Amino acid sequence: MLFNTLRHPKFLIALLLITLIAHLFPAIIAPLSVDEAHYALYGQHLALSYFDHPPLVGWLQAIALLLGEQEWQLRLFALLSYALTLILLHRYTLHTYHSLEKANLAALLFSSIPLMHLLGIGLVPDTLLMPLTIALFWQAQQTLKTPLWRNWILLGVLIGLGALSKYTTLLFAIGLIGMLIVSKSWHWFLSLKFWLAVTIAGIMSLPILIWNFQHDWISIHYQLDHGQPNTVWQWSRLLQSQAAQLLLYTPLIWFAAWTLTVSFKAVKDNHAHRQLVAFTLPALLMFTLSSGKEPSLPHWLAFFYLLWLPSLADYLLTKNQRWLTRATLLNIGYGWLITLLAIALMAIPSIGKSFTPNPVADLVGWKEAATIAQSLRQEDEAILTTHWVDSSRLAWYARPTPIIVLDDRFDQFDIWFDSPSKGLSGLLVLPPDSNDDSLEQFAQCHHLAISAENFRFYRCQGLIDTP
Repeated sequence: MLFNTLRHPKFLIALLLITLIAHLFPAIIAPLSVDEAHYALYGQHLALSYFDHPPLVGWLQAIALLLGEQEWQLRLFALLSYALTLILLHRYTLHTYHSLEKANLAALLFSSIPLMHLLGIGLVPDTLLMPLTIALFWQAQQTLKTPLWRNWILLGVLIGLGALSKYTTLLFAIGLIGMLIVSKSWHWFLSLKFWLAVTIAGIMSLPILIWNFQHDWISIHYQLDHGQPNTVWQWSRLLQSQAAQLLLYTPLIWFAAWTLTVSFKAVKDNHAHRQLVAFTLPALLMFTLSSGKEPSLPHWLAFFYLLWLPSLADYLLTKNQRWLTRATLLNIGYGWLITLLAIALMAIPSIGKSFTPNPVADLVGWKEAATIAQSLRQEDEAILTTHWVDSSRLAWYARPTPIIVLDDRFDQFDIWFDSPSKGLSGLLVLPPDSNDDSLEQFAQCHHLAISAENFRFYRCQGLIDTP
């Protein structure tokens, strides 16, 4: 029955409509997550680049803000990016395997991945990287097959767009060099077409370089240090990262992606397989090995699981074994069950109170806290927080009130507003899960209020010393 359905020519359109409807519900209702609010602030404070990421996500949010400031408007580009990814994945699979069934199955497998849906609702840099990754790899294959000037130019543009989206694109650039090597195309390193593509990508990346030059290269230093704390490498952290990926990308897709990557026979016998391994390997090794020091965030490897879906669809339909079909159906059912549960929790956070711990506790109360803080603060008084994670949503919902973060890291909030200084006074907001240790940083603090979600508000005076 599954394979009969996959033969339908309108399958992709139906899948697009189903996912769009599923995404619209939480996109309209759910409050902003910490990352979404942070990138919305990017759009409000336009710049050539930013402390923790390149500028494209902020530039797109600036366009969205021209339409309005509601949550669903700030999620428009996430919805569009998910739809574009689904279409590109379908077209790439159809182009590669000349089979509508395989293209439809690849799209269906993609729609069964819970984490991809989360990226398709909230706009973050990895949301933009999803369609760009497919387009970049596909264009690289086309360029090596048909090395026309226009193909090299388009490849350079895609690398540039990727660079403006996320620094991970640097690892993709290394992967593209790997593709040239495994394709035995060394001569292109001496070609004007190759260097034209490099030049185009470099020119498009200039905003990042200019901004970093103006800010003492703080973003570059942050990326080099990120995920590399001074801790001992441990297998338990790597296994923790893999367990999260297994659950959020579904067991079948997790197992297939890793199995296909280490399949030496496939690498030896299949040229396209070699190219894909070469393209993904630098970023895959970086994020996997570094997770032994600090567990990697699951969405960092979205590109890896996404790019293996066409090969998985080809394998499943070529084998066409009953047990594989059952395993595929169970996996798709599992993925959609987790997806619908996540969507319900996002749209109706009160459901989360039935779980221990509450998986969406961090989503609730921020807009109310910002409103209370605005009503309590005196004229020209700043709102104080202890960490940037506590600052993004307060800064968004209480805009344009300045937010000063009481930590020792110079980051985006220090650029937007100000750094803490000795003698500082202001309205301190502590979220429910924080302790009161930060009160000891001030000469005196007076408790003012507590919200329904247990946010605490203090008027603090005389910061004793800067962090």
